Amino acid sequence: MTIIFVNYYPDGTMARYLLSSYVLRAYLDVHSKKDYTTKVLNFSVGRNVQKVAQKLLQAEPDVICFSCYVWNIQAVIETVGHIRKEADVAIILGGPEISAESIEALPDPSIVNYYVIGEGERALPPLLRMIDAGQNGKADYLPAGVTFWEDNSLRPYKEGELIGDLDEIPSVYLTEILDDRFYARGQAFMETQRGCPYRCKYCLYHKQRGKTAFYSLDRVFAELRYLIVEKHIKALRIFDSVFTSDLERSKDIVRYLLCLGEEKGVSLPWLFWELRYEDVDEEFIQLVAFLKNRSDIHNYAEVPARDSAQMYSDLLEGYGVVNAIGIQSFHNPSLRQVGRSSINLEQFGRFMSFVRRHNIVLKIDMIFGLPEETIDTFFAGLESLLPHICNSDHILNIHRLAILPGTLLAKQARRKNISYQIEAPHVVLSTDTISKGDLEHTCRLLALLFRVVNSPLRNAFFEALTQTPMPLRDFAESLFAFLEADDDLNSCEFLQDGVICDEYWNGSIFREIPTDWLEDKLGISDGVGGTRSV
Repeated sequence: MTIIFVNYYPDGTMARYLLSSYVLRAYLDVHSKKDYTTKVLNFSVGRNVQKVAQKLLQAEPDVICFSCYVWNIQAVIETVGHIRKEADVAIILGGPEISAESIEALPDPSIVNYYVIGEGERALPPLLRMIDAGQNGKADYLPAGVTFWEDNSLRPYKEGELIGDLDEIPSVYLTEILDDRFYARGQAFMETQRGCPYRCKYCLYHKQRGKTAFYSLDRVFAELRYLIVEKHIKALRIFDSVFTSDLERSKDIVRYLLCLGEEKGVSLPWLFWELRYEDVDEEFIQLVAFLKNRSDIHNYAEVPARDSAQMYSDLLEGYGVVNAIGIQSFHNPSLRQVGRSSINLEQFGRFMSFVRRHNIVLKIDMIFGLPEETIDTFFAGLESLLPHICNSDHILNIHRLAILPGTLLAKQARRKNISYQIEAPHVVLSTDTISKGDLEHTCRLLALLFRVVNSPLRNAFFEALTQTPMPLRDFAESLFAFLEADDDLNSCEFLQDGVICDEYWNGSIFREIPTDWLEDKLGISDGVGGTRSV
């Protein structure tokens, strides 16, 4: 039997693959009792879906497995539709986007043979044996974690057994199951743990797992050595929900990275992980600082602004580690509404002082559209955060809230009077405290701030902000008014009807709203502050 695993990766990724399908293939190769032929095929999410379907069918598969995420589910469903027109092949969907709620929301759930809900490693081998034995559609044979659509409803299913010792999962790197050609692009993905100690209502990461499980440190160290020393990767993204959930363990991993640098003379230019300010101490921050390629970095004052995103190139150059922290909101009632603990401003301030003292860099995540958040409370939170960003290279990453299928917030949305897009990317349209029109307009204001603050224009922005009596929200409104009044720019996508969210303000806005226009409005002349326009 031939099984094809399909990865639809984001258009902007440097790696051109996803980790999930290779993990499943490695697990199947080691733990299956059958001698299957397995392949992994990778496609950009922007690829023509009909051509993808044709390429998949040319491989003459018996089974096609798709890894589904919020940013690729539409492409997956369209591809499945084209496959169904041509062949009667078994199709399996799994991944974070697959839940009972998301399946029921699909236009036609019956075009997929099986859905895997939760972790797929242990569910896949018995499911494939069932298909191979010709027991398709027989609910009595369904493995745990597997369901299908029948008679306009989802068949009941048992939750799958979770893997306690993650070393049960073979390493896609140490087993060399990943094609060598992917290392040529210099980026790799890794997880050192699964699960999350927190229960945020808008998140799927903690789904099913009551506690965090870890790969052994020996396994983690072996993978790091293989990737950095043997494969010479330049960027590593660690997928853990909270890398510092076990602080001493995370310190050991950082120390190992430092030892690799000392012993082998190799370093990793880009490393990305998530942490919480509540979890770390100054020793961890100091260890992270040792991973920089020079001691004192101030890119915001040294690089010119361009008409393209510079967050992950110029602004973060040399830091070694991008430390992502999810603040989400400074409005404690909103944090409590989504199952997060209240922000401790004293503790956060102490954390930020450690960060500044040791000159490490952060990607600070905020979410607009949480329950009970108002436009005023959100901008007040930004006002309190901006002093920590001034004279730094930190990235302010503002997200529009997404109500993901299968999350607790999705189940509570109607009761909380939250309206959102049912189809991906599931962004919020209105809340109990923000109307649809106000939410759309505010997203445009936040996109403008994102465009200015996350670029080398931030110096001029902060200078202009301090020289005007306007609050931050009014400052953003004035920039917006200038844009609307500009005959050369008022036809841009930014000002048209429709939803503006992360994908736009992480990319297109940098081209649509040029640097020279912003420099003029911020009062810059030949790089020197001049008369303020705002």
